[in-house]
Amino acid sequence: MYILDSGRLKQRVTIQAYETVINTIGADDERLVDIARAIPAEVKPMRGKEQAEYYRNANTVQYNVTIRYRSNVAPNMTLKYKNRIFDINSVLNVDEANIVLELICTEQIAKEKRLKDD
Repeated sequence: MYILDSGRLKQRVTIQAYETVINTIGADDERLVDIARAIPAEVKPMRGKEQAEYYRNANTVQYNVTIRYRSNVAPNMTLKYKNRIFDINSVLNVDEANIVLELICTEQIAKEKRLKDD
């Protein structure tokens, strides 16, 4: 059985989901809405070996985010940590015990930052 050391969950994150709304000209727009705020979490980058095993693209940094179990978290959502946005790639219910979730995330890189790096 998995035992969660709550002292690990020192950071606070917000879980967000895309919502489709109709704009003033009648077209569909997507916007992010907060699903849950100030969730205790542990946010840490994955090591190189973990990245190679899990992902094919080494140019992005993947993160392992640990939170207490929530039934409303899905891979099509995003996670906000400080002023950074992460795409949730997968949601792992550790030991299927409904105690803790491990979220494998990729940080969204702003277009301006990508242009500077090129």
